[in-house]
Amino acid sequence: MSPHWSQNYRLLIPSDVFGAVRAHLLPGEAVKEEVALLFAHAVTGVRARGLVVTRWEPVPTEAFLVRRPDQFAVDSDFIVRQVKHARGQGESVLIAHSHPGDPTTPVFSRADTIGERKLYPLLQSRLPERLHGAVVFSPGGVSGRLIEPTGAVHPTLIRVVGRHSQTFLPTRSGGANVQPMVDQASDPLHARQELMWGSHGQGLLRGLVIGVIGAGGTGSVVAQQLIHLGVGDLIVVDPQVLAASNVARVVGACQQDIDHTLKVDIVARLAQAIDPKVSVTPVPENVCRPEVLRQLVDADLLFLCTDSHYSRAVISAFGVQYCIPVVDMGFRIEMNTAKDHVASAVGEVRLVVPDGYCLSCADVLDYEHIRIEKASPADRARFPGYFPDLDIQDPSVITLNSIVASQAVSVGLDMLIPTMHATSTLDSYRYNALKGLLSYDAKVRRPTCGICGSAGIRGLGDDAPLPL
Repeated sequence: MSPHWSQNYRLLIPSDVFGAVRAHLLPGEAVKEEVALLFAHAVTGVRARGLVVTRWEPVPTEAFLVRRPDQFAVDSDFIVRQVKHARGQGESVLIAHSHPGDPTTPVFSRADTIGERKLYPLLQSRLPERLHGAVVFSPGGVSGRLIEPTGAVHPTLIRVVGRHSQTFLPTRSGGANVQPMVDQASDPLHARQELMWGSHGQGLLRGLVIGVIGAGGTGSVVAQQLIHLGVGDLIVVDPQVLAASNVARVVGACQQDIDHTLKVDIVARLAQAIDPKVSVTPVPENVCRPEVLRQLVDADLLFLCTDSHYSRAVISAFGVQYCIPVVDMGFRIEMNTAKDHVASAVGEVRLVVPDGYCLSCADVLDYEHIRIEKASPADRARFPGYFPDLDIQDPSVITLNSIVASQAVSVGLDMLIPTMHATSTLDSYRYNALKGLLSYDAKVRRPTCGICGSAGIRGLGDDAPLPL
């Protein structure tokens, strides 16, 4: 097996799983190597492919044949039993072990490679046509590589996904580190924000792929801020052409765009004017389509900026399934009965991350709305009384949208480039415009939830149907 350098492979590990595995492999003053098996599902995007880990099993002491500070061997009967179970679950297998005496970023040793050469024929015979791999932990970092059915080896990016994520990027030697693969030279366009998260953080930002679903009142503000911040790639999804009523609240819009310019094209035009290095992929389609969701598999973060309950339900579940953090946001203004003053003006920002809640748990989805939104135009026309009109326009003001969008971008980026204190994976924020108050509003995760609960779709990736 010879490594082939590529940035198109990645291993996603939920933060709770990563923490448990690391604690097992590096227990305090350990001197002997510890071993665990990781079980994962396939993730195939347009730009990259890889695995998302869903569970793990420690190798018990009695299953070791050899166990020294620099070498280990595991009883084949234990491996075969675990592989049999993985086959029943449709999983890939990765072997994870420790280099407890290495204070630096670990590099796979010659003994590691020899051991893998003995294991992979078994994996490919019992679990054919799947990626498998290996991960090595040390006190100084983590390294990983994925192995194709052909035997080709790919050093892989490892992303620990959670309220505060970690990114370990591959090096040419097969190790990993947390240095960006992009140029870290100070950029005068972003000099002031580099004072907050450093050139390392700016480099990570330039390497991100971020999806923005909805390019209207909140989505256009989110997109504009991400462009100014200097992200690498934006995937912007919105099927609508700009209407006259959008001009007052869609950033970058002008009167010449009315009735003929797509909202996603306005974002692309804005990027060219602000920072041409930001690549924008406009997707003028409904996000609730399989081919559109497939384009979002590559995203490192999704901003959910739509009013549709169906699209919010789909993207929340999609993020859980593919281990992609989702930042949901919205602002609702309600007038009094006489329609002469504001009765309520509340915005919310919610975070959907592994080991946290989903929008179903948060009780913010209206399933009657979802039923209506999923109905075809023909069915709505045929049974008008059965499908009430959902196209009634609510008040919307760019100043209030911008407050919520700014909070969403700040918290979203802090998940990937941690600079602030994270409260928990249950984070949620609520802004009351009438009081001028932004408050923390923790949500509750339901263990029995059919989306993010123990029997849900967390991390199943390509091995489960898309949540449409």
